[in-house]
Amino acid sequence: MIWLQELCEAYWIEIIALWILLVMFIVLLRGIRKNYEVSIDWFKSSQEFLESNFSRYALIQKSFWLDSWSQFDIFATGRKNCPYMYMNVICRPRQDVLTGILFQPLLRNYDKVYIEIPIEKMGPIMLLVCNKSELKNTLIEYPEIEIHCLQKKVKNLPKNSLVYANSNACVEFLMSSNTFSKFICSQLSERLVNYIYISDQTTCPRLTNSYSKNTSVLKACVKIPSKNDIDILRNLNLDLNYLFKNLLSLCETLLTLELPEKTIQHINSNRLLVEKTFLKMNNCVNEKVEAKRREKIRSEAIKISRMSPKEQKKYQEKKEKQQARSRIKLKKVRA
Repeated sequence: MIWLQELCEAYWIEIIALWILLVMFIVLLRGIRKNYEVSIDWFKSSQEFLESNFSRYALIQKSFWLDSWSQFDIFATGRKNCPYMYMNVICRPRQDVLTGILFQPLLRNYDKVYIEIPIEKMGPIMLLVCNKSELKNTLIEYPEIEIHCLQKKVKNLPKNSLVYANSNACVEFLMSSNTFSKFICSQLSERLVNYIYISDQTTCPRLTNSYSKNTSVLKACVKIPSKNDIDILRNLNLDLNYLFKNLLSLCETLLTLELPEKTIQHINSNRLLVEKTFLKMNNCVNEKVEAKRREKIRSEAIKISRMSPKEQKKYQEKKEKQQARSRIKLKKVRA
């Protein structure tokens, strides 16, 4: 026992470090396993819907990225008028001791799914149905909403929901649909749906390599239901199939939506005005940068003119060395 006590006294820092590493390793393994279980449960809950509506679907694990321990993708394709349905399952970082356990009460991370469905043909529509608590984060993620849309007053909308749109016509059309209005007012939507965003002026950032151009798309952010949520929804005869069916039905409804000609002209004129405003702002910024550059050149020329020939030579050599260093740095960055 004496030798053990001496060993602890001599290597106490190493022993503490070993225990910390052991705890981190256990948390890592348990977190990875739990996140995988969460993603598989979500996949199983959506499997029936995917099988009946798409010809091909798969669960993809991003095995070459560090965030693969908390992110999983589900991709479905093979449906008429719907190129694909993409679901990005983002789990709480349970594998991380700091963000997943210690700082969890502050960060309030939760399991969620981003759903993305492109729409082949749609008019100039921008519409957001959002939970009040998620509005700030949603506007940060999609800043174009504040530029092109205004908040709309909608009757029979849940108290914790808000609607932003670029025209009254699209709001009236969608909210007059019994299917969509019932879905928005349902317990499932209130408990799980953070937002539903429809736009013809966005790229698909989660699949940017394949879809880099502006395209019409429906995006939604949904919380993964807890056991309590599942029990409540089960008592109301609701499940995730109800969510998926309504999102897909909404996409099909948008294909048939025809806005009045005056509304389309008004939206296009507003967008043109926004583009001109941004162009003016960019031109002003470029002019200021150019003015600063010219002022710098002028002050440098005055400074050189006041130097003696020897000082001018030294200054020129110093400047050439700086330019050579900057060229080397650029070559390294490009390599």
